[in-house]
Amino acid sequence: LIINNIHIHISNNMTISQNMMDKIISRFPPFELSYETISHKKVSTDYNITLAIPYGKKSYIWFTFYKDSDVCFLIDIGRDKKITSMKILTDIDIPHQLSYGTIIYGSLCDITDNGQYFVIEDIFYSKGICIAKQPFNEKLGFLFDLCNKNPTLFSQNKTLPILLPVCWSLPDDYNIIPKNIQEQIPYVVHHIQHRSLHVIVPYINVPFTRNIIPSST
Repeated sequence: LIINNIHIHISNNMTISQNMMDKIISRFPPFELSYETISHKKVSTDYNITLAIPYGKKSYIWFTFYKDSDVCFLIDIGRDKKITSMKILTDIDIPHQLSYGTIIYGSLCDITDNGQYFVIEDIFYSKGICIAKQPFNEKLGFLFDLCNKNPTLFSQNKTLPILLPVCWSLPDDYNIIPKNIQEQIPYVVHHIQHRSLHVIVPYINVPFTRNIIPSST
């Protein structure tokens, strides 16, 4: 399963002061990041999809409101998962419904000769509805709906491309990235991550540099 790129336009970003950030973050809705663990044995049959997770700074993109305006915040996260800084992403025509509260999570990473990208790894709120504990196949449905219904916001802008990670059906040898998949990954891979589409289970990480064996076929 290879998921197409989506894009969002960002220019003239405005960094937010600590005082303003504290006030804004007091409105940030509560949720927990999906639990992740390291692979130590063969994965169970509950797992059926693998994602290539990139190197990059973890961040949220949050569509919400500020004063009388619909806004989009880029929020940086530290190693302790706490928010460290945020920016308002300007020059974005945001559909009002997204500003009820839509939060996506992912990595800011550099792609050679193409600049910086935001690679989505998860979605936690959609138009004010908490979907943090929904199965991953339902989250994918929300992401496809988000992209397809907002083409001017996503597909027609190029300053900061946003894309879902390359993903594929879990192979029998779960430490392998199939060769045809390797050729389609545009970013540097930090690790692969096994997930279940239908069952709520921890995400299983396999470090790329140590355990992943490129397939020869």
